[in-house]
Amino acid sequence: MAEQNHTEEIDLGYLLNKVNRFFKRMVRGLFLAISFFLKYWIIVLVLLIVGIGYGYYLDSQKKITYINEGIVIPNFESVDYLYKNIEYLNEKINERDTIFLKTLSPSAYNNIRNIEIEPISDIYNMMTKSREQIDVFRILFQNQDIENFVTDLTTSKYFKYHKISFTTIGEKHHSKEIIDAIFNYWDTNEHFVAYKEVYKQNIDFQVKEHKKMIAQIDSIINAVTTNSSVPNSGVVISENSNFHFLLERKKALLDELLEVELKQEDYDTVVRLVNMDYNIVENPILSNKVKYPLIFIFIFSFFFFMLFLFKRMKRYAGVESL
Repeated sequence: MAEQNHTEEIDLGYLLNKVNRFFKRMVRGLFLAISFFLKYWIIVLVLLIVGIGYGYYLDSQKKITYINEGIVIPNFESVDYLYKNIEYLNEKINERDTIFLKTLSPSAYNNIRNIEIEPISDIYNMMTKSREQIDVFRILFQNQDIENFVTDLTTSKYFKYHKISFTTIGEKHHSKEIIDAIFNYWDTNEHFVAYKEVYKQNIDFQVKEHKKMIAQIDSIINAVTTNSSVPNSGVVISENSNFHFLLERKKALLDELLEVELKQEDYDTVVRLVNMDYNIVENPILSNKVKYPLIFIFIFSFFFFMLFLFKRMKRYAGVESL
């Protein structure tokens, strides 16, 4: 038992000795670093001033980068077109195809830097539209995990809303100018312009028909409540009629009418802009006025640190001179 206690005391003493040596090395290293900067404080001060001046110059010459984030609704089955066209536009931007970009915006063509888009997942609303959709999505879920299901383009087309981001530079007014030009470019696609007319005619017709059917049900309900025939229709309501079916059908028609009226409101452009937050300034983690003084001082310190290591290695090797 005494031998075990003695061993534990030795282990504890060894550990405390190691910790003590570690802290001594830390203090010594800190002392050497402070001594180094005190010895070369004039050079460090010059590097600091030069770095701040150079960083200020770069900041004054640099164009401000803006992030413009918004939400869009691709109409008329245009989701695939929208995603593919954004890829195409990014290629033109990266290639700096000024001839093409000038056709979009003659005065702000060189202010666009990137366009990004992603679906805003709303699986609950997407899956509860109808029983048929629930069955379809159940099959799709079996073949891929939920994350891939949500981000897959073949799935994203079923989401109504999509988040879009435009990265621009230059003056603030250029952001809205170039973004408006791009939306106008999307809205002039001949194929979807033709689709737009067909969809608008169809949705207007659906609104009228839903209102007509609701009015017919109201007339039947009125006849039932007054226990008489439906006016001007020749329809006689039996006392055994399932009255609650009429009420359920009216509720379903009202829900459908709301949906088609919302579509009627959305169907004004190929890609409808819901909202856009313009000119969100992209602030770097470190400004050039801070970054370059640190870089210059680091390079200076690193040079002397490598020289210090070389001298230590030379001493350990027992070499007095090369």
